[in-house]
Amino acid sequence: SLRLAIRRVQPAAVRLGGGSGVNLTPAGTILTAAHVVDVQGKRFVVEFPDGTAVQAVVVAIDHRLDLAVLAVEEGGGALPWAPLATSAPARGSTVVAIGQPGTRTPGGEPTGYQPWHVSVGQIRGTRGEPLGEQSLGGTKHDAWTYWGHSGSPLFDGDGRIVALHNSWDSSTAMRHAVRHEAMIHFLDAH
Repeated sequence: SLRLAIRRVQPAAVRLGGGSGVNLTPAGTILTAAHVVDVQGKRFVVEFPDGTAVQAVVVAIDHRLDLAVLAVEEGGGALPWAPLATSAPARGSTVVAIGQPGTRTPGGEPTGYQPWHVSVGQIRGTRGEPLGEQSLGGTKHDAWTYWGHSGSPLFDGDGRIVALHNSWDSSTAMRHAVRHEAMIHFLDAH
């Protein structure tokens, strides 16, 4: 069932700028981390795994929650998309991260990583307030991520987005994601 969920949602995982994101609607509503896109009004080419490339503009951004939304300008209407989960994931639940690992290390060495990387892990807990500052995301997980995975969706076994990977803690090596509650709050406001 996990493989079926991955096949269902991987087409909606996108690459933009130096990071990753996920498409939420057939018309093209892209959710990513704010630090991937930086400022409202900036334009990006958004690439889907099937090779489709569309132009999109940042229409909403919240640096405190580390979230941003882009709207596809042309070519939307029948794009692959993934649904949001109705509730936050429980500690110990399985999650799948789908994103675009960087092709080079921070020092410039080639990584050899393949595009559209899929990794499986678990939710390890939460930190902070659900709507609190998310630069070090409030959902802890251990799915493998690398540079370029910022903005990668974390999916549950039913193919629903439960969090958005955005950081890792160098002192613990724990991966972090923007909390589900923060995503829902941000999207409802925009």
